[in-house]
Amino acid sequence: MHPEEYYPQVTVSGLVVANDGDILLIRSKEWNDHYALPDGKVHLGEAREPALCHALKEKCGLEVVSVQYALTIDSIFSDEYYRRSHFVIHEYVCKLSALQTKEDVLLQDDSDDFVWVPPFEAQKLLLTKEAQVFIQWYIYRS
Repeated sequence: MHPEEYYPQVTVSGLVVANDGDILLIRSKEWNDHYALPDGKVHLGEAREPALCHALKEKCGLEVVSVQYALTIDSIFSDEYYRRSHFVIHEYVCKLSALQTKEDVLLQDDSDDFVWVPPFEAQKLLLTKEAQVFIQWYIYRS
């Protein structure tokens, strides 16, 4: 067993919203080529909001503002993930910094592709279950 299989991992995920209302989705090898929201792990001694901002900068090259907590989702042994894992995902809505554009996305090696799409259009893509839940929540709360 991998050491991370013994305990849930605390993670953060961000629904990054551009000025035109489009949201950022990343196609991830780790999630069996499903589109997901950019995410990252919360490290020991790190608060969730700074962890999210750090993960978005590291994974996508993006700075965000107006970070607001939305909800928490459990991902327990998802068939979509490449290995048996349990994530406690703290979901946030945030805005793309005015100093950046949608073209400024710089992906890491663990991601294949990215798209900016309107939230309703996102539902037509192959999404992780967790991304589906969060995007639906976002649409219906707006």
